[in-house]
Amino acid sequence: MKTPRRLCSRIHAHADVMIYYPPLGIIKGKIKNITLEGIAVDLGPIPILLMADTLVQLAFKTDNETMQRISAIVVHSTSSGTGFMFCDSTAHHAIKAIRNTLNAA
Repeated sequence: MKTPRRLCSRIHAHADVMIYYPPLGIIKGKIKNITLEGIAVDLGPIPILLMADTLVQLAFKTDNETMQRISAIVVHSTSSGTGFMFCDSTAHHAIKAIRNTLNAA
């Protein structure tokens, strides 16, 4: 079985991120990498269960000091990190701004 190709390359980063996960509230994590389709985050020992209908809010501070909130769903969760897939197609501009900020760091 072939592995699906990403539409966009990953940008590796180690920036802070806040995730709103309703069962636990706000969780702080570190971004591992980000694409236009999703993000990988290290949450340390905090587990987030794989549930298709669970939405999280990812809040980033970009260069212009605005917080970016992007809805996402958990697509995988392991001891090495949690993968989120962005589900807000209107957030493409915000995701590009975040990627540009992280890429410049």
